[in-house]
Amino acid sequence: MTIGTVLSRLPLPPALVRVWDGASARERSLVGFGVIVVLLTMLWVIVWQPMMTDTERLVRERTRNSAVLQAARADAEELAGLQRSPASTRNGDARAAIERVLAERGLRPMLTSVEVQDGRVRATFATIRFDALVGALDMLAKNEGIFPVEMTLTPRVEPGTLRAELTLAR
Repeated sequence: MTIGTVLSRLPLPPALVRVWDGASARERSLVGFGVIVVLLTMLWVIVWQPMMTDTERLVRERTRNSAVLQAARADAEELAGLQRSPASTRNGDARAAIERVLAERGLRPMLTSVEVQDGRVRATFATIRFDALVGALDMLAKNEGIFPVEMTLTPRVEPGTLRAELTLAR
């Protein structure tokens, strides 16, 4: 089957069929090559390029989803660990627990005053590093079940230090 017979079966204008029949073999080859180039270009624009763009987007989404899944699994493991060993609320002396945690973290000398009133402990630090205070509060919450109920933090001249007045309770 030749291109001429295929063209004769298509509903093409008679003028186009006459031009094709009058063209030389070289001209027909050139037109055929042009048609192939146009078809490949259309295939690339319509199919290949959108497919590659979607593939890149899916790879980015997969990476992000993988990170989210990993964080969710870590949270689930932490939650399962907390459920296995429930936090025990200690009924001992809150002041002693606070002083013990501060001594363990080397912050006891920075404590300027400690007062106990109505089951709450009021502690004052004239100067303490912010990160040290946060670490001590975290340890008090995790190990002793003691949490800050009220805080007044005043920045000091030295960067990263502050004056801290805390009210802590179980």
